[in-house]
Amino acid sequence: MLWLAIVLPDLPLQVFTRAMHAPQALAVVGLPPRARVIAANGPARAAGVARRPRPASARGLHPELHLHQREPPR
Repeated sequence: MLWLAIVLPDLPLQVFTRAMHAPQALAVVGLPPRARVIAANGPARAAGVARRPRPASARGLHPELHLHQREPPR
């Protein structure tokens, strides 16, 4: 029996950034009612956006932050 393990830690970001030409500050948030930041790209992390804050707190750290809601089917 063969097993294969794949780890894709940046998959939520890659769904939204695959067509981007210039890096913009981007964060992916979970589904409501308890939406929290799931992942953030390099420019967003450089501004202090990390995992687990609420979207409003993340937007306070970086006003031009692009927030995308996670879409599990996508």
